[in-house]
Amino acid sequence: MKTKNAISILALLLILLSVGCKKEENKDPANNTTDVILPTVILTEPANNEIDVLRNKVIAITFSEAMDSSTINNVTFSLKNGSVAVVGSVSYSGKIATFTTTNTLLAG
Repeated sequence: MKTKNAISILALLLILLSVGCKKEENKDPANNTTDVILPTVILTEPANNEIDVLRNKVIAITFSEAMDSSTINNVTFSLKNGSVAVVGSVSYSGKIATFTTTNTLLAG
């Protein structure tokens, strides 16, 4: 009896999860088509775990498609040293978002 209840609860959770994870469809105003492919990060500069990076390096993220520039700002794009936010400015052009630090980054 407990197994049957557990299976029923699991099935209900899977149904709720699949409904809640519906892929968002966006209208592309340029050609009035529906875009169902979600954007991804395709490149970071510097690369993950790269060593000997300049401490005044501008950090860049390249997306797989153009993004809504109003959504890329200091709130949605941040850099932290542990839990402390690094002060800097964010800019976006084409498919590339950049973060320029106000001060030189700490070593390590």
